[in-house]
Amino acid sequence: MKTPALRLHIGPRWIALAILGIVVALPLAGLAVEARMLLRAGEERDEIAARVADLERVAARQPGLLQRRDALRASLGQGDRFLAGANAAIGGANLQRLVGTIIDGAGAQMEDAAVLPAREEGAYLRVGLRVTLSTRIDPLQRVLYAVESGLPDLFIDDLEIRTAEPGAADPVLSITFQVYGYMPGAGKPA
Repeated sequence: MKTPALRLHIGPRWIALAILGIVVALPLAGLAVEARMLLRAGEERDEIAARVADLERVAARQPGLLQRRDALRASLGQGDRFLAGANAAIGGANLQRLVGTIIDGAGAQMEDAAVLPAREEGAYLRVGLRVTLSTRIDPLQRVLYAVESGLPDLFIDDLEIRTAEPGAADPVLSITFQVYGYMPGAGKPA
């Protein structure tokens, strides 16, 4: 026995309904995509508005920050703690004059002084001087104390002390040392 075959009869009415469903479904799918894009655009707009608000807060503080920055830049390398001079050569000459005055005031005898090449250390220039002098112990103590405790800030390095009178109670000493100070350098903002 044969089973009857099921036949589906698709008539013009079903075809019209299918076409109508497709015609209606396509625009609805497009609307869903458009709705998602609008939602995303709204989120991006909110993010942009938050960024603008942050930038406006920073901009409102900016004049005060710029004034503070400029004041700090202006004070860089200023004051009594630094060597005076428009450049390293003038700073070296001022250092030599200052050390010479200290040595003379202490009663010591400066034999030689040579300005050392300046070198950059961060925003400053280190200006140095190699000094050779002859003196006894008390004047030497006064020289060293005056150099390191006065203004501008000066530092002693590579101190060498020799004597030709090793057994004497108060021998004449031959002293060589470097003394250096700082002044605003190439890193200083203009």
